[in-house]
Amino acid sequence: MIKTMILAFCFFACSISSVTCTSSSQNTTVVDSHILIALKQQNTDILLDAFHNVSNPESPLYGKYWTHTQINDLVAPPQDQIDDLLTYMKKQKLDCKFKGSDALECNSVDNYSLAQLSNPNLFKIVDFIEIIKQRLNTDRKTSKIMNNNIKTTNVNTPKVRTTRVNHHLELATRKRNLLAHSVGDGDGYVGREVLIPFYNITYNKVSNSRTSVCAVEYQDVGGISNTDLTTQQSLNGQPQKPITHIVGVNQSPMMEAQLDVQMMSQIAQGSDVWMWSGDRWLYSFAVNFLNRSTVPDILSMSWGWSARDQCAAGLGLCPGNMTSAQYVHRVNTEYVKMGLRGVTVTVSSGDAGAAGRTNEACAYPNGGAGGGGGGSGGGGGSVDPVNPAFPGSSPYITSVSATFIVPQQPIAANVWETPLCKQDGCVNGTQELPCNYNFTGWTTGGGFAVYNESRPAWQNNAVEHYLKSSAKRPSHFQKNGRGYPDVAAVGHNCPTVMNGQVMGVDGTSCSSPIFAALLALLNDYQVAKGKPKLGFANPVLYKMWTDNPMTFNDITKGNNWCTEMQCCNSSFGYESAVGWDPVTGLGTPNFGLMVEWLDSHT
Repeated sequence: MIKTMILAFCFFACSISSVTCTSSSQNTTVVDSHILIALKQQNTDILLDAFHNVSNPESPLYGKYWTHTQINDLVAPPQDQIDDLLTYMKKQKLDCKFKGSDALECNSVDNYSLAQLSNPNLFKIVDFIEIIKQRLNTDRKTSKIMNNNIKTTNVNTPKVRTTRVNHHLELATRKRNLLAHSVGDGDGYVGREVLIPFYNITYNKVSNSRTSVCAVEYQDVGGISNTDLTTQQSLNGQPQKPITHIVGVNQSPMMEAQLDVQMMSQIAQGSDVWMWSGDRWLYSFAVNFLNRSTVPDILSMSWGWSARDQCAAGLGLCPGNMTSAQYVHRVNTEYVKMGLRGVTVTVSSGDAGAAGRTNEACAYPNGGAGGGGGGSGGGGGSVDPVNPAFPGSSPYITSVSATFIVPQQPIAANVWETPLCKQDGCVNGTQELPCNYNFTGWTTGGGFAVYNESRPAWQNNAVEHYLKSSAKRPSHFQKNGRGYPDVAAVGHNCPTVMNGQVMGVDGTSCSSPIFAALLALLNDYQVAKGKPKLGFANPVLYKMWTDNPMTFNDITKGNNWCTEMQCCNSSFGYESAVGWDPVTGLGTPNFGLMVEWLDSHT
């Protein structure tokens, strides 16, 4: 029997503006300018208070979510300011339309520059302006397989091949080193048959479309294959259910989208699964999402970049003197709106440890003030040994890190019931450890945010407990900031069908959709009981843990001071501890105990 492979997976910042995420060249035709204007918002303090009230299980307003119209009405600028702006844009010969109440979208056949829109009076009512060069006719080839020694085996129904390869992607504008080592043959897939009992998922089938979960992709032309999806479902012994909603483009199936959608479907059996593709980056996506009347209940994002570097390399498309801090702040406000609508957002915590992909070589060992408002990370600006990711460090999302199941003696094939495990082998083990370079060739991310004013109240006790522990950690980090991740899930050897082949994929890109799918099951359970969906889930998750720490499997060994290139030392990351820590958060879920808590508390 041929065992699985490791696929080191792309996590951070792909296909944004001029930034690409593949190892191949692409042909691009530049057409007209697309201009997105973020208007200054009113009543953001009221917005935040309302968000906390609907998310707090102890509040009488818990679960009383707002409509997108109510949110738009609250934050819309004064009408006289809007009129002035529209008049100004008309004089610039720009065709503009409102996206909701606080964003303006303009198009022109001319290539505009910021200089043409740099009226000082304009910025009295505008937070920032994105000048985006639209791209058409993008021809992206598949990513290069670095190991030519590909082993395959034929299996019975459904007809697929199992492949062992090392996978290499080019990230942003620079290369990642090939993994130093691949996993051993004793590892196995973490299919549905493994995860249902491992996480005590007692409520694991949705009878109808009461809940929905969505993979958010930033790939321009990325997509999924329903054939691969239903093949994966058959391998896991599930009924076939194609993807239910696709927003944006769906062409040239890509591994990231395939992984996200398939892992969601594997866990949240029966839920409506969405894919949202084609938006440029965080703010653009948020604007488009928040102005749709029908949206999924849960979003999972397997994308991010250094918080300090959102304005670098065209990621945040930050104009003029705008800083990454300003960009992060505005995107965070959009996440608040999502939570107020009752939408849950899970985000991967990163695949390059606490140092992040802007410090993979451990080049900044001395600590310091960091890159300030803008920063430039790997470009030489940031001097912090740790480099928090965004949106994984946002206080308004659920951040998910990655673990692997420590393999024990393999179980004979006739013990397994699903085709996947019978034919290709699934992992056998009872212990989880954080994904770390020494074991998996990459390291799960975590740490403390740099751009939020104070630590959220819902995690204060958990983080303070960690700070009082003897766990090793850097001498310099934002101790008063939001700690992340919040939770963890398996991120190693996740079975993904690509072009009819089963591949074992690694990364927090697997962990986030798994946890999102678990939350979808909890949502369905709540709806079946006539209770509200979870919305922004963190206050509930931390309250679960406070009331009964056994609702999470505590991961007390391991660290995240390695990267994807090498292992550094404790200056570059954090060590696990009892309770919450910036390696695996609260831990991995004990789903059955979560359900028990919901029964008695919501």
